[in-house]
Amino acid sequence: MKGRTLSSQSQGLVLSLLNYFQQEKDNGGPLLPLLAVQEVCNS
Repeated sequence: MKGRTLSSQSQGLVLSLLNYFQQEKDNGGPLLPLLAVQEVCNS
């Protein structure tokens, strides 16, 4: 998938996930920190 542009629906999903994990981080939620999620996605 390297070099391909995500569809607008996929972009919306990614943004929603990023917002969700950021809110969890801000609220002291039990989930992984945002950077850890980004590292997993990039590997």
